[in-house]
Amino acid sequence: MTDTGLLGLRDQIEAAGREAASGVAAVEAQAAVSGEPVGRFAPSTAVREMVATMLAELGDVPRNATCSHLSFRRPGVFFWAAWLPGRLLCAECAELATTLVSAGCDVCGEQRGTTWSMVQLGPIVLLFTACQRCLTSG
Repeated sequence: MTDTGLLGLRDQIEAAGREAASGVAAVEAQAAVSGEPVGRFAPSTAVREMVATMLAELGDVPRNATCSHLSFRRPGVFFWAAWLPGRLLCAECAELATTLVSAGCDVCGEQRGTTWSMVQLGPIVLLFTACQRCLTSG
């Protein structure tokens, strides 16, 4: 790939990161209007460890483990759902995948009340559910 091609790819990745941040902010605003518990928080140690594990696994995702709407040649927002390990999804497929989520906490595995959570890192949005203890401890 030429230097010009690499610069264009970098610009697309940066634009995807801005789009992801905008999307996360829109979800937060929509949830606030509907009265759902949502908000930004400083991730607990348990959440940071889970995110680190998810990111480490991301390098092992084979190309055929992405939905057909994604292309590494045209960077966009990628979604990684804790309950579907090993799969990268586009926004539409991520929304459909939310119907497959279990009621348990993706951080500790306990079956108690959970809150939808997300962490945005550049063009990647990590989706997971977490109990209040995992969101706030340590």
